[in-house]
Amino acid sequence: MDGGSIPPSSTNETTAPRREFFQSTYTRARQGEESQLKVGHVVLYVRDAEACVHFWTDQVGMAEKSRMQAGDFSIPKVGFPDQDFDFELVPRDLMKDNPNGLDLATPSIAFRVDNLDATRAELVARGVQATEVDEHSGIPSFAFPDNEDRWFAVIKN
Repeated sequence: MDGGSIPPSSTNETTAPRREFFQSTYTRARQGEESQLKVGHVVLYVRDAEACVHFWTDQVGMAEKSRMQAGDFSIPKVGFPDQDFDFELVPRDLMKDNPNGLDLATPSIAFRVDNLDATRAELVARGVQATEVDEHSGIPSFAFPDNEDRWFAVIKN
């Protein structure tokens, strides 16, 4: 498959609107239009956040970009200083209750957008199930699952 092809998809009626949304986003990007969804950060669920900060900064060459508190837990973000992308290192112990049943072995991806309500409305109009816009740890966001029930967060720029 060449770099300009859109991968073939199932014709399942429940996945068709999702496929159309992502294909239209892909097509807009290929035509030089800016997509409304931008990868913001990837959440890595870690056993030891400080050891991971050491690995990513001292051994890989990233920098610690920020750190926030969630109760007794510290959540650092690391990334390359010249890039907007970063890893958010979330302690697995923080997720021990895991009310959404996230697969903690799989990283979570967060997209950034300027307008949460408009983006959510567009996704929902295309048949994507999405949570309501709400604040999570003080950050306005919503989430949606893909066709295989992997969840993606959408946060405000």
